[in-house]
Amino acid sequence: MIFFLGSALETFYNCAKEYDADIVYMALHYEMNRPNTIKVVTDGRGMELIKKGLEDNPTLTIDDPDANLQLLFFEKGFTTPWVHFVRRDFLIKNKLVFPEIPKAGDYIWVIHSYCYAQRFLRITTPLYFYRRYGTNSVSKSTASNQFFNWISSFVIFAKTLTYIANKTKILKQNPAYCYQALKKFFDWCINRTNDARKSWSSQNIYKTLYNEFIKEDDLFEMTIPFLFSAIDNERKTKSRASESLIRKFSPYITARVDVKLVLQGEGDFQIVSVSDGKATVKKAGWLPENEIGYFIQSYKGNMEIVAKATANGQFLLNLKGMDIRNPEEQIKARALLD
Repeated sequence: MIFFLGSALETFYNCAKEYDADIVYMALHYEMNRPNTIKVVTDGRGMELIKKGLEDNPTLTIDDPDANLQLLFFEKGFTTPWVHFVRRDFLIKNKLVFPEIPKAGDYIWVIHSYCYAQRFLRITTPLYFYRRYGTNSVSKSTASNQFFNWISSFVIFAKTLTYIANKTKILKQNPAYCYQALKKFFDWCINRTNDARKSWSSQNIYKTLYNEFIKEDDLFEMTIPFLFSAIDNERKTKSRASESLIRKFSPYITARVDVKLVLQGEGDFQIVSVSDGKATVKKAGWLPENEIGYFIQSYKGNMEIVAKATANGQFLLNLKGMDIRNPEEQIKARALLD
């Protein structure tokens, strides 16, 4: 629950007027985790400045949406709308509205707003209290619905982000921003599926994931590469929050890699080794006579391929496609992993 200070709107308005700002962003707020216990919370940039012993003053960013998005994604800026005071004309001009989605519509709105803000003011005056304790309707959902609800929310979030990215120049040119947005919300979702992941079988988890992701073909361009990266990162960091889900989900995600040699003259080409010992490696018989190649179907988020050729030519490696395995093939997938 949010409580604004009595002077909050006046302070926001005066700052916006003084700096002619499209967005005034509040980098600090008061937080109450339990009754009568208040602390000041700052965003990631403020934390770094405090560590360096530097004073954290208001800063105005002009015509630099990259700097705005860097703050949001990489410097741990706050993602909630209520820390922003936004010019009405700016909202109307850029048609910035909250998407009609069950969860994270506010986060989508913040991302979209940052792409267009020409005058972005970051202030360091805490103007509201955030009460974290008390009832939470989301946390009280049953385990049987919890996992479905949050994975469904992630899919809807990804679909909405894909739509915005395709029509917003800076997001279209910088896929790293979309990846960070997906990662942040993915982590948020799986942190809220602990009960379901403890009580659900791997089969139930897999079916939910498959059924939700397979609904939207246009999501694969963004979400499947993201999930591969997420799985690989979790293997390295072994985050407790997502390790259970990743372990149960990863066997069903595959990548197909095509490798081939376009020969200049006669010669031979072969795959010497693939680091994924369970990968399927087959020679591609459909290639033209002057090409020799293989396709590799892997169940790992990353792998090393060693190949050799006995002739000069052009070597081509192509990530052909990624998919979530069809439910009828899950037994085969398990057999390959055993």
